[in-house]
Amino acid sequence: MFITNAVKCRPPENRDPFPSEIQACRKYLNHQLRFLKPQVVATLGRYSLAHFFPQETINKAHGRPRPSGER
Repeated sequence: MFITNAVKCRPPENRDPFPSEIQACRKYLNHQLRFLKPQVVATLGRYSLAHFFPQETINKAHGRPRPSGER
């Protein structure tokens, strides 16, 4: 098991990350996924869900497994 975040450092005041901050960290998350090659990824929150399923809402996806590429 490996736990990581879509954004590698928490924004000030614990606010939600801006889209530019998520985009800036995307390459690091993608690198981790390529390196670790997980068979299963559990998205915990709307930002990690949006990485794999940008059009999905957390309410619709909650509790439903689905394939994403090789995973």
